Amino acid sequence: MDSGMVWLAIILIGLGTFLLRYVMLAVVGQVQLPARLFEALKFLPPAILAALVLPAIYRHDPQGFLPEQPAHLLAGLLAIGIAWKTRNMLATILCGMLAMWILEIWL
Repeated sequence: MDSGMVWLAIILIGLGTFLLRYVMLAVVGQVQLPARLFEALKFLPPAILAALVLPAIYRHDPQGFLPEQPAHLLAGLLAIGIAWKTRNMLATILCGMLAMWILEIWL
């Protein structure tokens, strides 16, 4: 594949992404969305965070059940506890990252 095709693909994908997002923003102003949808959207940020973080916390060997790095698992468990207690996503992320860095050095 030559560089012209790569640039064309990048531009088309970028344009498609922009149009999808723009259409959604334009439609939200014109259409009345149900309140139940907004209630469900409250759970979107924690779900995305969990989907991004969980594979990094617990990547295991198919033959066993132990994670590759126990510091990640321990920091993740601590972050879960902080999230449950404080219900603050920023505190959860900061404390979880700090715990992971400390545990990586210590373990």
